[in-house]
Amino acid sequence: ALVLGFCTVPYAEEKKASVLRHVVMVKFKKSTSEEKVAALVEQFCALPRKIDVILDFEYGVEVNEGERVDGCTHCFLVTFADVSGLEKYLPHPAHQDFVAVFRPEIEVLKVFDYMSKE
Repeated sequence: ALVLGFCTVPYAEEKKASVLRHVVMVKFKKSTSEEKVAALVEQFCALPRKIDVILDFEYGVEVNEGERVDGCTHCFLVTFADVSGLEKYLPHPAHQDFVAVFRPEIEVLKVFDYMSKE
């Protein structure tokens, strides 16, 4: 059964805490097999279980081939409470181990960090 819910709290009263978003967009090298890409994505998805400062994580694959940013096919969004979370994440051994196997397979890498706004 389809259930529709309605929010009774006016939008202006909804307060969302600002968070830091770490956006990673990549184009894998042509020499990187689909199996290797799948394994790397799985390893990236495992980081939130290894690094406790990650509040949220998601990823997706580009659906509009004609509009790709420099050929990037995959986007990963890692959320932290604030800049200090990112500062702990970047040098974390689990992240560094992942980067060591991920980076050699990347042709294009775009990273964008921002504090969210309402």
